[in-house]
Amino acid sequence: MKNENKLHIKTLALVIVILVVVIFGYFKITEITVEDVQKKIGKNISLGDSREQVIRFLDSEGIDHNGDREYTIKEKWIGAILRNTRKAMLVDVDIRVKFNFNKNNELENYEVEEVYTGM
Repeated sequence: MKNENKLHIKTLALVIVILVVVIFGYFKITEITVEDVQKKIGKNISLGDSREQVIRFLDSEGIDHNGDREYTIKEKWIGAILRNTRKAMLVDVDIRVKFNFNKNNELENYEVEEVYTGM
């Protein structure tokens, strides 16, 4: 009986350790935050920069974007996304950036936000 109780305690402890590892592995700490992205943009891009400068920055960072699409050129914006920056419950968290340009194709402003995808 005593050995059986020790086995149950060891099994329970092992289950708890596995659960903790799985939970912390799934709900990992944010690797990239909105603030990180804003700082990175602020260091590398200035208001008034050209569309081409913004695209070069996005390409150099390996960030997905639609800067070469005709509709974004015509409508004076570029959309960019950093995928899977963290997980939350049953969704993935991405960071989306929208760069807006004036009639001269100079950067007028940009917006950075988290977006949730999943179930």
